[in-house]
Amino acid sequence: MKKLIIKRMIIGFVVGAIVGNAVAMISSLFFDEFAIITGTLKNSVGLVGGIILQSLLSGLIGMAGIGGMSLYDIEKWSLLSATVSHFICIMSSFTIAYFTLGWGNRNWVIYVIMFLSEALIFLLIWIIMYNQWKKKIEELNDDLIKYKEEKLNEEKD
Repeated sequence: MKKLIIKRMIIGFVVGAIVGNAVAMISSLFFDEFAIITGTLKNSVGLVGGIILQSLLSGLIGMAGIGGMSLYDIEKWSLLSATVSHFICIMSSFTIAYFTLGWGNRNWVIYVIMFLSEALIFLLIWIIMYNQWKKKIEELNDDLIKYKEEKLNEEKD
């Protein structure tokens, strides 16, 4: 189990760093100038420091997202507990990156919109997963009833 968690976290970090830098570069195209990092970040820590910091914090988001999937493997936890914990991990890491890297120029309105969007996505995922598990449990219960009925019929014969 520990190896799986470590593997997920490493994969999450690498994917997060790559995606974070790619998104930053692509989104910069909407501001008339191609840039690897935001101007605010470049002014505060320089280009190389900014790329390193952006890669680390984007990797942190990836670790929270992909590594955080391990929370669903904790059998003692309910689906709701795992989903809320996963959401908190992702939003905490995103919040740190958002404000540290200057992704939103400290614009709280945009941050709140993104937070609520993420919360809505998690709610929808939770509803879908809940319904899938509920259906699976009902199928297992039906199979169990059929199995018991077959055993009783075999004993009567």
